[in-house]
Amino acid sequence: MSKTNISSSLRSGFAYQNYWGLRFCGEWLAHPEQYQWIQFETCPDETAPNKFYLDDIVCLDRDDMYHLYQVKQRQNSSNQWKWDDFLNKGQRGGPSLLSKWAGSLLTRLNKTKCAYFITNGQADQEIDKYLSAGFLDLTQIKSESPDLYTRIIKEVGDESKAASILRIFQFRFDQENLSGDELEIAIRRYFYNQLNATASGVTNLYHEIDKACLASVTRPLDIDQIRKWCEFDVPKPLEESFDVPSDFEFFDETTHQTVLTDLKNPEGGIKVFFGKPGVGKSVYLSKLDRELADYGLLSIKHHYHISPVDANPQERLNTDRIIEAIKAQCKIHRRELGDLGNKDSHNIPIRDYISTIAGATRADGKPLVIIVDGLDHALRYGDKSELASFLKEVCVPQSGGEHFDSVGGK
Repeated sequence: MSKTNISSSLRSGFAYQNYWGLRFCGEWLAHPEQYQWIQFETCPDETAPNKFYLDDIVCLDRDDMYHLYQVKQRQNSSNQWKWDDFLNKGQRGGPSLLSKWAGSLLTRLNKTKCAYFITNGQADQEIDKYLSAGFLDLTQIKSESPDLYTRIIKEVGDESKAASILRIFQFRFDQENLSGDELEIAIRRYFYNQLNATASGVTNLYHEIDKACLASVTRPLDIDQIRKWCEFDVPKPLEESFDVPSDFEFFDETTHQTVLTDLKNPEGGIKVFFGKPGVGKSVYLSKLDRELADYGLLSIKHHYHISPVDANPQERLNTDRIIEAIKAQCKIHRRELGDLGNKDSHNIPIRDYISTIAGATRADGKPLVIIVDGLDHALRYGDKSELASFLKEVCVPQSGGEHFDSVGGK
């Protein structure tokens, strides 16, 4: 037997607020200089705290100015907001929404940078026509709808107060819906793509925000606390660029075209380039890598080549360090990695990354090219067992989609 969940609206309303709190935390993490703290379900000061109605999310910026947010979800997003929703008295004859917001702002105008009403609901046409970039045009309302203008002024107090409030108050209608995970997906995508956060880290941050909102007395949260609650995966890359002279010419254009043809074939395979030290193998492979990119082919590379300007040349010979750097290259290709790109790479084998990306490129009818340059340097300056360990990790046997290009000297 099933029954209507009468608490659905209440629960989803709080979840909607939490997700917007999560979104602002993500934007703050991307721009740490933006705020001093963020706080949920609070009054920013002691000025009539029980009559403050922009309390869902409060941020204090670096100029000691408040950013205030009121977040409301419509269970049915097509249920449009109308003027009566903002101007009529509330339940049990209480003040209207606009009157509450005005009362909350009037005593704090000199300390408030901006205030927002955020909702997934759409604005009725009679509201939308007076909005410009989210701000109500009071002059237009006064000119075109005197009765509406009178109602607004009555709720706010007078014309001067209304002008001051509406100068900083912005409406954000038609935002993402909670249903269908639309809002969550948009927020997670931001955390993954802009911040390199992990899926588990974003989930944990959401739950910590929920717990912070449940506290009987909430507290301001600084960015260090937000960082601790989240989790980020940022494998450190190695410098893999190799100077290609402007007058570089391929040693043999026919051979080069044959190499390109072979590498474009998604059936895969292994190629070994060899020659004496200094004949230009590394320069050629770097040029080849750029040409592959011009053809829209995905390549990942590592240079074992030891440069005199390397601050820590042994990094290039350490298998763990090389694998971390290749993971950093892999994580650039988020479309090909899918969900794997949103996990902590520390304990994920590099072969999983290569197999996943190769599978995605193969599905597109293209190869994944892996270039390893300078095997002679690895043998000359490093440990042969380290090289063997690395090759075993990145040479993943599979049907097509991968080329492993190696350079050796003799």
